[in-house]
Parts: sequence; structure tokens; C-alpha cells
Amino acid sequence: MQALQHSLDEVVRRHEILRSRFVAEGQQVLPSAGLPLACQDLADIAPDRAIEQFQHCADDFIRLPFRLAEQPPLRALLAILGPRRHILLLTLHHIVSDRWSVGVLMQEVAALYRAYSQGKPPALPELPIQYGDYCVWQHGQQEKWAKHLEYWRHKLTGAPPLLELPTDRPRPPVPSYRGEVHGFGFSAELSRALKELAKQYKVTLFMVMAAAFNALLYRYTGSRDICIGYPVAGRSQSQTAALIGFFVNTLVLRCRLEPDMTFSQLLLQLREQALQDQNHQELSFGQLLEALSPVRNTSHTPLFQVMLAVQNVPLPDFRMQDVTVTPLTMNNRIAQFDLSLFIDERDGKLLGSFEYSTDLFEAETIARMAGHLQMLLTAAADNSATPLNRLALLPLKERRQLLDEFNATATDYSSEQLIHRLFERQAGKTPEACALLYQGQTISYQQLNRRANRLAHRLLSLGVRCEDRVAICLERGFDMVVGLLAVLKAGAAYVPLDPDYPAERLEYMFGDCLPAALISQRGLLGRLPTADAAQMPMIVLDDQENAKAIDSEPDHNPDPMALGLTPGHLAYVIYTSGSTGRPKGAMNQHGGVVNRLLWAQSEYRLSAADRVLQKMPFSFDVSVWEFFLPLLAGAGLVLAKPKGHQEPQYLMDLIEQTGVTTLHFVPSMLQLFLEHIDAEKCRSLRRILCSGEALPPALQVRAQNCLPAAVLHNLYGPTEAAVDVTAWRCRNDPKPGIVPSPYTQVVKI
Repeated sequence: MQALQHSLDEVVRRHEILRSRFVAEGQQVLPSAGLPLACQDLADIAPDRAIEQFQHCADDFIRLPFRLAEQPPLRALLAILGPRRHILLLTLHHIVSDRWSVGVLMQEVAALYRAYSQGKPPALPELPIQYGDYCVWQHGQQEKWAKHLEYWRHKLTGAPPLLELPTDRPRPPVPSYRGEVHGFGFSAELSRALKELAKQYKVTLFMVMAAAFNALLYRYTGSRDICIGYPVAGRSQSQTAALIGFFVNTLVLRCRLEPDMTFSQLLLQLREQALQDQNHQELSFGQLLEALSPVRNTSHTPLFQVMLAVQNVPLPDFRMQDVTVTPLTMNNRIAQFDLSLFIDERDGKLLGSFEYSTDLFEAETIARMAGHLQMLLTAAADNSATPLNRLALLPLKERRQLLDEFNATATDYSSEQLIHRLFERQAGKTPEACALLYQGQTISYQQLNRRANRLAHRLLSLGVRCEDRVAICLERGFDMVVGLLAVLKAGAAYVPLDPDYPAERLEYMFGDCLPAALISQRGLLGRLPTADAAQMPMIVLDDQENAKAIDSEPDHNPDPMALGLTPGHLAYVIYTSGSTGRPKGAMNQHGGVVNRLLWAQSEYRLSAADRVLQKMPFSFDVSVWEFFLPLLAGAGLVLAKPKGHQEPQYLMDLIEQTGVTTLHFVPSMLQLFLEHIDAEKCRSLRRILCSGEALPPALQVRAQNCLPAAVLHNLYGPTEAAVDVTAWRCRNDPKPGIVPSPYTQVVKI
């Protein structure tokens, strides 16, 4: 131990930077006073437990802040695990150290230890210069910086400020810099193949890895303009080779990619870029940032968020007399960037590691990414003329999962691919079951079916034909459901006109869809464009004469075959705002809607015991499944009063009174609902479906905590695609990342 202490003291004496303080005025070199060596004796503890305890101690030792204005930037700890087993932990502040410096430090400690342990004087030559001398020289080179700055300014003009990686969690406003490391190895065969590829194109291993990493990032993000950072040693003068100090500089490699570009073309592009960068490496990254002054964002680092470092310089000889030395890799659980790829070479084989931000990524995601990188490199080494978008990325297991397992979606759906036919079949099975509940009143399946049939026959008698549009302007209630079913039974498509819409919007929709008939109520006629309405057949459901005419119609099911109705015919037209801001009629056929409804029934397993709340305005696409899913499953459809979806207290009372088991919320309305939650009134809830907005992870957790008996589902889909195209059953995760949905960026593979 005495020999080790002398060795550390001598290293500190030799290198002024290791016995310096850093104050506002600059660097202050202190007289050589040795380096305190902390000691932790774990020899009496079981080996496995000793290692575990050392790891905890080492984590604290590494994270202990440096007070650079008061203390030197180097600390040492010796852990004694047994008579012949020790661990030496040296912690240096980055202000005085880089990877090269660590090698110099370890090599000098080893050489000095060999000398002192044999009672010999140290044989290391005195250093010709100190790090401070280099700093003085560097400041004298300012006249060269202008040309370097011009190069980097031109190169980085227009570069994207952020690489949008597909992360597992939303990017926090301020990163915590917490990180983890995932290590992986390359096979000997692949290691040889990559070196051969480098020789073939007269490039370095770094350039091969840079091409592969850029190709991987392109496939993940779809970005064709990618900036990554990479370190250079910064020791262009021979006198600096033996110094400890922060010489390393960070350069920005900007890569422009095209889908049909081959890997070899990308490799040659990056070779040219890297060689040019090397000629302008003397401008420090800090000086570059100061000169460019990019718009800063606290959520990410400027210029680049991804780093690549290829470290294939052989490790120096660390033999220490009769001591066997094995370097240990310490995980400091810090990530400076979103993602960093490190490549090392040992004994002819390549080793890789991803350092990643745990704010953004799960461990499984990074492990999968490492597999993708190795697959891509294997494909590139096998045929470098392959276009980037054709390079194999997925291992066999993932490929089978994507192509076979995820696509094993064959389902034996009903051949009756008409919305109302599914309802009619259910009405035949459970005629006396409760179909609708509204303000204390109920209607059975048989009653609902017969009322809808009479109205459908009335529409047919007025000349409505297959795939005509029938406008419906009704307040929520029994008549609304009767009207929707009747239009479908008549073979037409319904067009919901929300009575709360502005007159201008209703007039535009009327003129755009050109309805063949109108179904409404007396109190709402004044809100409709009278000139257009007067030119078509109109059924006013609460008008006495209209009611008599409807009651005189037959109550049997209209025959769809006689009407010529098929699953390919139009079922409804729902107007959205449209990408231009003008209302746009989204049209959907029976077949697509039925496919969505039957999937939902297989997923949610609704039964006669369920009560589904219908509260969304029928001018929104969510209302489609709210209306029809319970009616094809034999469940009860609970109708909320008009505008009731905006009143949390009313909804809770309605849930309690009617035993609602299933309902839908837009996430922002779910947030409002939970702020007023009375869990006792919502004991019946078993399913909560969310769509229309991204579901925040915190809201998922809150909903699951407030209503633990209810399963939360996250859905998404454009109106044009029959309401929903993706669904996710939320897990009981106390710290979820992004709640999966198409709002999450899709990985391009």
C-alpha cells in the first residue's frame, strides 16, 4: 500500500493539472502535497457481498461533487477485498481529463508502482511541458480560428436542431442526465468483415461505424439530414502525448442520406466529410457554440443529441510487478446525450456499448437497437452496394414476429356485413331485453326494432333509395337512435346535423351533402336552412300528422336484398373540420364499420349485463360505436341528456343510477372528470376508452389509481377509417412512458 501511495503522489507531482484549483481568475497550481488515498476494508465480508457493498460505495464516491475552487480534481479510493484482491478507484473531473489522459495516468501509476515496490527510484522522464503551457500556446493560435469557424459555419447552416428519435417516453423539459449502459459484442467473423470493408474502401473503422450508425438512425427516424457528435484526441503536437489534461475536442459529422443511396456511397461521403473535419478540428466545440449561438432549448443539447466514439487504440501495459491488473468498467449511470455509441477493439474483436438517457429509453429498446445495428452491419459487410432502405435490420425472431405473429389477424366475422342487420339479429335473440335507457324510461330491443322499421318504410315511401343521404337533426333521445337505424334500414346513409352548430356550418353541410330527405323535430327546424329543407321530403318526428303516417307503416325488417344493399354501400357521412378549416364529409361504408364493431365486441366482450354510455354528440365519429356496439351485443345503451358530457357531476350520478360499465372520454375531458371523481358512484365502471387526443402517461396513472376496477384503453383513428385503427390496453404501470398509439412516432424499418 505504501508503494501505491508513493506512486499516486509522484503522478500528482509530475502533472501540475492534478494539483490545481480552478477559480474565477483561472488555474492555480498548488505545491505538491500528495494525494489522499481513502481506504475501504471489506476483507471480512463474503466476496459477493463485498463487491455489492463496494459498488454502492463507488457510486457515492463517483457522484461526490468536486469543489474545484478548493480541492484538486482527482480522488482515489482503495477497496481491500482480501489479502490478494484489491480495487483501486480513481475519479477525475472532466476538466482535467479525457480518455487518453486516463491511459497516461494508469500507465504511469503502473510504472511507478513497479519501481517503488522494488525499492528503486522512478525511471519516468520529466515532462517537457505542462498542460498549462499547452493552454498558453493554444490561445496564441487565435488567428487560425477564423478560417476554421468559416468552415463549420458553412457546414452547419440549415442543420436540423433536433434528431427526433423514437423514444419510449416524452422528452422532459429539462433532462436529468440519468443514464444506463447496454454492452454487446460483435462476432469474430463480423469484426473481421468490417475491417476488410474498411480496407476495401480505404477508410477507417470509425468511418464504417459512422456510416452504419447514420443508416440506423435514418431507418429509425426517417430524417435525411443527421448530425452526430464525435470526439477527436486533439493531440496534434508530439509533446502532448504524455500529458494529462483535457485535450479532446468534439466535432459534428453532418450526413445527408437518400433512400436509394447505397451503403458504399454513404461510406465514401462520410470519408470525405471526416477528412475535411480533421483539417478544422482545432476550433473547440465551446468556441463553435459561442460563435454560432444556436437557439437553445433546455430539453436537448445544441447541434447534436447523438454521439459516436470508436476507441480502437490498444490499452497500454498496466503490469504492476507481481500484481495482475484487470481494468474494471464502472457505470456512472450518467448520460450526457440522448444516445451514445461506443466501439472498442480488444484482442481483434469489436465490442460495443450504448449509453442512453433513461429519461427517454427503456433497456429493452436499446437492446433491440443493438441487435438492429449488428444486423445492418452484417448486411452492409456482405454487400455494400445494397441501398440503405434495403439493408436487413431485423433479426429472424423479430422478423417472424412482425410478418407472421402481428399479422395473424384472421377472424371469422359474421357474413351479415350490414350494421342494422347485426342489430336485427340481436333483437331476434333478446326481444324483451332493455335496449335503450333515457331519463328513467326504457325501450326493449323489439320495440326499438319495430319503431325503426316503421320509420324506414316511411323513408322508402317518400322515395329514399340505396345510398341516398338522409340528414338527421335531432336532440339526443330515443328518436335519435330510431332515426339512425331507420336510415340504415332504408339503405341510405345518415348525415348528422348537430343542432348546436353555427347556421353557416349547417347551411354549408346541407348544400354539400345534398340530402334526399330530412328527419328532425319541430323545435329545431328554425336552426336549419329553410330554403334547402323546403325542397326535400321532411319527417318531423314530434309532428302529429307525421307520427300518424309513420305508425301506419309496416313494422317488419326491410329486405336489404330487395333494396340492393351491400356491405360496400355508404352507411353515414360525418363532417370534420377538414385540413383546410372547411367542413369535410368523411364517408364510411357498412363493411368497414361492421369490421370495427365486431373487433370491438371480440375485444371487450360486451353482454346483456353491460351498460354503455352514449354521451358524445352524434356529429363525432366516436358516437358510431357508442350507438351500435352495445346494440349488436345485447347490452343496454344509456343515453345522456343533451350536453350532459360536459357535466362531471351529472355523469357520475348517471353512472351510479344506471350501472354504466363502459364509456368513452377524450383525455382532456377524462382529466376534468377525475378532478370531480366520486369513486363510490363509479363502482360499476369496467372499461374506459380514450381517443381523440394523445393520452398523457400521468393521466393514465391517475385514472387507474382512481378507478382500479376499470380497464383503460387508448385508441386512435381518423374519421375516414371507420373511427379507430389502433388500440392499446393500458397496463398497470406506475411509471409509464409514452402511452402507445399512433401519436407515438413509428419506427421505419
